[in-house]
Amino acid sequence: MARKTTVGVVTVATNKYVDYWEELAKSFAAFQSTDLEITLHVFTDQRKVVEEIASTISISVVTHEVPGYQWPEASLYRFKLIDEFREKFAEDFLMHLDADMLVRAPVDFKQLSTSLRNGICLVRHPGYFRPRGLAKMLFYFQNPSAALGDLATRLRMGSLGAWETNRQSLAFVPREDRKQYFCGATWWGLRADILKLSETLSNRVSRDEALGVMAIWHDESHLNWWASNNEHGQADSRYCFSVGYPQLQGIPNIIQAIHK
Repeated sequence: MARKTTVGVVTVATNKYVDYWEELAKSFAAFQSTDLEITLHVFTDQRKVVEEIASTISISVVTHEVPGYQWPEASLYRFKLIDEFREKFAEDFLMHLDADMLVRAPVDFKQLSTSLRNGICLVRHPGYFRPRGLAKMLFYFQNPSAALGDLATRLRMGSLGAWETNRQSLAFVPREDRKQYFCGATWWGLRADILKLSETLSNRVSRDEALGVMAIWHDESHLNWWASNNEHGQADSRYCFSVGYPQLQGIPNIIQAIHK
């Protein structure tokens, strides 16, 4: 039998987010892929609780003990944690997922591998995703307020997205480089490339902190700086699906963001 491709799914789950992670873990177990061997890596301050949850599901879980980070540090430090624990990851692919996500359909090797460019794939932010061609025209016709809002955002920011505009932050993206905006919740790639990305952004977050600067959308801001300066693959918002967004009509729901 051929060896399955291995995927390490990395999540920060501290404090109340352990409850969200439990539902995420159960959803992965319910939609196991036939061609992937998935291991859930959890950065948590509640190791025993996570291990008890792990004993009840049919999927491998590895816990990594970290301080009880609150928001926004639990989000901002994800690159730092991946970088610091790099020796713990042996999988072919690494995928980052927020704790408050749910798997709604199996994720297979073809989905992960064909979307890569230079070893990385980022996911278009569901709030700023827009269909193309005739579907885009129909969307704006049916949602005129979105058309006006998008026009205002483009005039103000240069492109759709919650871009970092503070030039003091290393997450700042110049107006001319603001092309496509990606979500911080879901991203994946080959292990070596994800570790390289995480090391780069961990260092930049630390340099911001040393100057007393925090990017407006924390880790997501830094990820979008990286995206604007590096070649990478991209996937549509089926991997960060948000119920109720009319622009996502017709897109499959594979991984869903939970409204809290």
